Amino acid sequence: MLNPGAPGALSLAEACCDRWADGSGRLALIRPRPDAPDEAVSFDALPQVLQAHGIGRRDRVGILLPQGPEAVVALLAAWRLGAIAVPLACMLDGPALAFRLGHAGVAALVTDDAGRAATDALRPGLPALRLVLGTEGAGGGALSFWAEAGRAPGGAPVCAIAPRDPALILFRAGTTGPARGVLHAHRALAGHLPGVAAQHGGFPLPGDRVWTPLDWAWRSALFDALLPALCQGVPVLAAPMPRFDAARAIDLMARHGVRNVVLPTPALRALRDASALRPTAPRLRSVATSGAPPGAALAGWAADQLGATLRHGHGTAECNLVLLGGTDGTAAGQAVPGQEVAVVDADGTPLPDGQAGMLAVRRRHPAVFLGYWKDAAGAGQGPWLPTGDRATRLAGGAILLDAGAAAASGDGMGPDDVEHCLRRHPAVALAAVVGPPDALGGEDATAIIVPHGDATPGPALAEELRDFMRLGMAGHRYPRRVAFAKALPRAPEGRFALGSAVGLGGQRC
Repeated sequence: MLNPGAPGALSLAEACCDRWADGSGRLALIRPRPDAPDEAVSFDALPQVLQAHGIGRRDRVGILLPQGPEAVVALLAAWRLGAIAVPLACMLDGPALAFRLGHAGVAALVTDDAGRAATDALRPGLPALRLVLGTEGAGGGALSFWAEAGRAPGGAPVCAIAPRDPALILFRAGTTGPARGVLHAHRALAGHLPGVAAQHGGFPLPGDRVWTPLDWAWRSALFDALLPALCQGVPVLAAPMPRFDAARAIDLMARHGVRNVVLPTPALRALRDASALRPTAPRLRSVATSGAPPGAALAGWAADQLGATLRHGHGTAECNLVLLGGTDGTAAGQAVPGQEVAVVDADGTPLPDGQAGMLAVRRRHPAVFLGYWKDAAGAGQGPWLPTGDRATRLAGGAILLDAGAAAASGDGMGPDDVEHCLRRHPAVALAAVVGPPDALGGEDATAIIVPHGDATPGPALAEELRDFMRLGMAGHRYPRRVAFAKALPRAPEGRFALGSAVGLGGQRC
């Protein structure tokens, strides 16, 4: 039975805020300001927002915001009401936002001016959306977030919340179909904490301070950085970086005394490449990486130049961290503390050592999701939950992932996400990502671009788009090949044929 004061027995709002909001002004967030003093936000300053507008139990609250106090306030306000938070990545374009808002049936949306501009035209097609709160003020059918926060009552949650109650929908991009809503319970964070502590070599320790450049809507940013830190009373640096800038990241971490970072492996490589140009390197304690295994050389650089121990994690949207690699960044990993893993066959039966199959986790673990939104049968049955990753169990219990699975980010980012990112570039009219199966995981996909009429296709634009993807995807996987076309077929089958025509096989990656 859970201790009544333990995180797993509390709602996420209680675990991440209310138990620390004791009037002492304990630091929760630091938001750097380039032209003004940094903004420090204590736990006592995080109010309840939505109750007066009829948002209640199990209503969905969309949060389309960069890192900052407003995003945390919105999460906590939803959870205090028993509502389900739906974080949305700022990189998503109109079609991706429309699908997620509509599929989740979002009733309220908290966003900034950029988010309002991206969603205003979508509102006629979203009948469930009845309230929009603008963090930068009212206008265009949106109410002022902070004005409404000032009017909303504080105090205890308005309804009792059980550990198994739904709290959060994360979207996992599919490789062959639309994104899937992954529904997590309030208990999920308590299940994640042992793995997070192991990845950081113990967490928290005195002086810890957390930062990730990743959008807080991503699984690894939310469950590996923001929520564990708030739950443990560790300050978080809220410094959004929609386009990853290694030099700026180095300066931010050094200036704000960051000790613990969560980074995709490509972003860590970018830090290494940029560090020689910066006069002051941060002194970190721990680096949690994801994506392709970093290898011993990168781990050695992190230890020598940053003073940090690097631990590589592999996870999925359905159960967060599953495996932890060694401090040398090797591909083989062990189950995170508290998780039980196996390699299973197509029927869900565990296989003996040395046989390849599908990596799976025990369903009974509190970190395992409740199911797919609007798809009760999609998660399957039985004691083992397949993760979708091909793997082999080695003697001694270590798990060796196949190359494509090892390179995956664990955030469920797929070709759709790359296409959404590319369509935000002013030179891109249309984009399609094609390649053999798992090509994106192996960084061997191709982005086929239809440029706007005033853009000039060629090597210079291809290099600019590669840089745009690298920065815009915050170091996640992205296609290394860029090709140009005058048009794209409307049907998916036509895109597959287009991939075949450029030597990429007959499938979308």
